[in-house]
Amino acid sequence: MEQISASNIVAKSNLGTTKPLFGSALLVFQLADQLAAVSLKDVERITPLAELACPPGLPPALEGFLNLAGYAIPVLRLERLLALSPQRLDLYSLLIILRGPGGARFAIVVDRILRISQVSENTLLSIGPKDSFNGCAEGTMTIENQLIHVLSASRILLKEEQETVAKFQSMAQQRLKQWEGPEA
Repeated sequence: MEQISASNIVAKSNLGTTKPLFGSALLVFQLADQLAAVSLKDVERITPLAELACPPGLPPALEGFLNLAGYAIPVLRLERLLALSPQRLDLYSLLIILRGPGGARFAIVVDRILRISQVSENTLLSIGPKDSFNGCAEGTMTIENQLIHVLSASRILLKEEQETVAKFQSMAQQRLKQWEGPEA
């Protein structure tokens, strides 16, 4: 598979409601020992892993907060949420910044980006909302004999988890504002 580096792709898309994935582009990535994908319309950008603010008391799935132009972006460890093999962060780890419920932005840590794939109706095997935890998997597909789980950015976290992340994000945002200079 062709590898796409963070330096040669920055994906931007319009906010919108979740629509069927057929005929959509997917961003395929490696997460621990699995392949997964998200709809390209939910991807705001891809960036190298940077230093994160890690206040005490964060839940294990919340790695910290990325300061992106003065905005605190929560960074999730998806392999911890999905009970996958532990992922070792390194120089080549990447962040995929996604738009979740209500346009809330969050990032997931991935090992590498593999490709952008067009999905046709006969490529994707749909998964019902009750067939995966919180309906976070919308479907599966196979590319080059490798199974890829297609995830829903809006259903990666439970509502309670979203609320907890939002509280920590609010505190991180307040800390960022405290470090800003006085307004002119």
